Amino acid sequence: MDDQFTSGAISFGATTLFQEVLEHTGPERRKEQRHPRTINITVRPLDRHDNPLSQFAAVTRDVSRGGLSFVSFKQTNSESVAISLEDDDSRMAFCRVCRCQEFRGEDGEQAYLTSVEFLYERYR
Repeated sequence: MDDQFTSGAISFGATTLFQEVLEHTGPERRKEQRHPRTINITVRPLDRHDNPLSQFAAVTRDVSRGGLSFVSFKQTNSESVAISLEDDDSRMAFCRVCRCQEFRGEDGEQAYLTSVEFLYERYR
């Protein structure tokens, strides 16, 4: 049986493109040490006034003191996002989007690896 990452209504099969993106390595750009963690999160792209435009499910790939990277099936077109744990939106991390890299599977499936820098957090 395949390992599964489940986030909300989305199930990410461990043998798919999603797993390949989780395991992707690239050049080190962070000042702080990365800690591999797969955590279900909710991502909310923000407008220029920090108002949410939409939301989607994602899974973190790694976390550091200064930011994190996550994998999703949605591209982040916004310059900033608010991130919360999937089951608790009372605490949100507001972040600057540093990069969003697209990955394509042989079957045309798309997944995105997005890296963000923590700016501040807000409690509801």
